[in-house]
Amino acid sequence: MGIVIINIDWIQSRFQQQAELFKSLFHPEEIHYCDTYRFSAPHYAGRYAAKQAVRKALGLDFQEETTLQEVSIFRMSTGQPVVHLLGQTLVWTQLLGNDIQFFLSISHSRSHAIAFVVTEKK
Repeated sequence: MGIVIINIDWIQSRFQQQAELFKSLFHPEEIHYCDTYRFSAPHYAGRYAAKQAVRKALGLDFQEETTLQEVSIFRMSTGQPVVHLLGQTLVWTQLLGNDIQFFLSISHSRSHAIAFVVTEKK
């Protein structure tokens, strides 16, 4: 299980200071989704919180060989968020047990975004 809360103003200031570096943390599909909103910061904050929460749920918080770029958050046609893993994060997950299922919820208010992840072996 992993839970992360992010201040939306913090995300917005990171975008303003280091837009290219910060956007490199997101998959092009995540960027497209977030940028469809006039005020995209809450959506980026939610995705960022979800990536961090997934890493916490997997126990990867301090694994230097894994990165946030290896965790992508996509949406099903129903709007449900879905976790997609790549690289060393995927390898680490496979070592834990090949069939791990993620249950993810993302929400935000005007000031904060939160993500909650529960993992379960299938």
